[in-house]
Amino acid sequence: MRAHLLQYDIAWEDKQANHEIVDRLLHGCRPSRGDLVVLPEMFDTGFSMRTERTGADPEKSLGFLADISRGLGVFVVASIPLPLTEPTEDGRDCCNRAYVVGPEGGVLGSANKIHPYS
Repeated sequence: MRAHLLQYDIAWEDKQANHEIVDRLLHGCRPSRGDLVVLPEMFDTGFSMRTERTGADPEKSLGFLADISRGLGVFVVASIPLPLTEPTEDGRDCCNRAYVVGPEGGVLGSANKIHPYS
């Protein structure tokens, strides 16, 4: 197993542009089946606190992660902003959740960041 740690200039609040960047980078480095791909934190939106934009449509982000995992047969670790059903005590309406997606495209695990940026 090889680890592929992708670092790139994230297009601010632009999921589609970031998905295209990740896709291009992954096809350029050609990971082998079973390899691990680690994407930057909040890989498809950047650290924007405009949750009405960044937290919108988390299924699109998860679907993208599942597609690349399945398509390349790799494990992917990435985090995305995820809307909360109830605001937290300090007023946050979104969390930063990390996912591990397996080669079959399924979520193998997830965890919320404990100390998010304010």
